[in-house]
Amino acid sequence: MKVVVDARLEPGAAGGVVQAVLGLVHGLSRLGRDGDDYRLLVRPGRGDWLRPYAGDLPFLEAVRSETPLPPPSLRARVARRLRPREGEELVPPSKGVAEAFGADVIHLPTQQGFTTEIPTLYHPWDLQHVHYPEFFEDGERRDRDRLYRALCRQARLVVTPTRWAAEDVIANLQVPRRKVAVVAGASPLSVYGEPNAADLERVRVARRLPDEFVLYPAQTWPHKNHLALVDALALLKRDGVRVDAVCAGWQNDFFPTIEARAREAGVADQLCFTGHLLGPELTALYRLARALVFPSLFEGWGFPVLEAFSAGVPVVCSDVPSLREVAGGAAVTFEPTRPEDVAAKLRRVWEVEGLRRELAERGRARSREFSWERTARIFRAHYRQVAGERLSEEDSARVAEARA
Repeated sequence: MKVVVDARLEPGAAGGVVQAVLGLVHGLSRLGRDGDDYRLLVRPGRGDWLRPYAGDLPFLEAVRSETPLPPPSLRARVARRLRPREGEELVPPSKGVAEAFGADVIHLPTQQGFTTEIPTLYHPWDLQHVHYPEFFEDGERRDRDRLYRALCRQARLVVTPTRWAAEDVIANLQVPRRKVAVVAGASPLSVYGEPNAADLERVRVARRLPDEFVLYPAQTWPHKNHLALVDALALLKRDGVRVDAVCAGWQNDFFPTIEARAREAGVADQLCFTGHLLGPELTALYRLARALVFPSLFEGWGFPVLEAFSAGVPVVCSDVPSLREVAGGAAVTFEPTRPEDVAAKLRRVWEVEGLRRELAERGRARSREFSWERTARIFRAHYRQVAGERLSEEDSARVAEARA
């Protein structure tokens, strides 16, 4: 079986999807091949970020193949004539690299993709544009919806990270339930390795970190809700409680709004924005943090929660459906639209050492339920199913457990 995994990503800008691809690749690289051949599709000259985690998996560069693509099947040609497919113009055609390789399956683990006659697995990840349309321009929202629908139609299997997200794509993209699988990820920190004391001190000095802080790793998108964290810190300051926050992640066009709110609230000196960090440095931040705060309004998954769990860091996060599913009762939760609730719950975790110890223990236990090897085994079973391979008993069990 030949499988191509689309890994054409920019690590600084793609957020949690990068962690998902990195973890999947790491998991696949550690599986026995049994005659399977996995290739990673990368942008020309842009795959170095993935190399340390890919083991011996070969790369395919996404350049136009000199081998002409085979013509569309008769079935595909008839279907296109009888039923024009909305949104197909938003999906670029394959460059022919996977076809020239002879792939049996293509895995599209990001929200993008391309048209191909080869069977695909596709991840829409989250439907934020449905639940928070105010964060999108009208055209952007419409195109996002049409793109997702086109790629879901093409896919043999649509993958979501949580059961809540599965119900969301079934209800809002009209994906048949039989086409949906739920496959969870794991903590990316397990891939990066453990920092030593010298690493921690180096990061603390280089980033000018406060002695004690809560960590919030997220790009500065509006839905990540940094403004509620700013307001919560201001409420705590009013009550005589100083909490410093370190915010890691790419700073986009919304960042100046966050900075302005922090200055107005008088807490700018309590916020440290580090920008995008590479994995080992981010791991060090987790080891140094007193707690993780995660006030996001909407998530399809929520990697930082599992990252914190795996590092033994107490978690206080939004009480939203996917995060509830990921946390599994191992976190203190708050209503993210109420800064006073964020402040109250954050204060409890910040001040009560016994609660932090309990949360750390519960988080570690929850983290042990997830691993990239398990994720890779589930995907391998689905690759084989989609490719029409005969499934082993283990494969059949993996496919069954992932049914939506």
